[in-house]
Amino acid sequence: MSTTIPHPERTLPFLNVEMFREPARDAPGGDLFDTFPLDEDKIALVVGDDAAEGRASIYTAEVRNVLRVCLRECPYPARALSLLNDCLCDAVRLDGREGTGGITLSLAVVDPVWAECAFAVAGAEPPLLLHAGGDIEIVGAVGPAIGAVPGFAYKTVTRPLNMGDTLLMATDAIVSGRDVCLLAAHRS
Repeated sequence: MSTTIPHPERTLPFLNVEMFREPARDAPGGDLFDTFPLDEDKIALVVGDDAAEGRASIYTAEVRNVLRVCLRECPYPARALSLLNDCLCDAVRLDGREGTGGITLSLAVVDPVWAECAFAVAGAEPPLLLHAGGDIEIVGAVGPAIGAVPGFAYKTVTRPLNMGDTLLMATDAIVSGRDVCLLAAHRS
């Protein structure tokens, strides 16, 4: 059964966001998808998945909350993912926690005022930009899964987001047959 998630608590003018989830099984998974404002103009879009079995949904809830804090303190995708990665690696090392198996994330910070989108990816499928003219661009902002490589410095890739463009972000489940989460943002 496909589920459409309600719009975020605050939508920005000229940016329509839709999220969809298609569960592949009845057991709770480690899917993560979120949209939230960073300030009056910018919004963060996040899609991810925890490779761990069992307690995955607990880890993803923790990661979601820590990522929100990191992004609000430092609204740059690569820096936020690096901070999150260090936090998760430290939790495994210092708290005696079992490894999560790696959390894959695709992160976009949209600035509709400046008509641009900044991306950083941690082990997830790369975002797609569907340009209004029909061209499709794969955004190559690739890095390892969160919690996999201590001290990794993620990279940010910035692309214009023009009127009529659509950004698509999905979990790796599209190719693995697990729960699928899809986030689409359309600039109107």
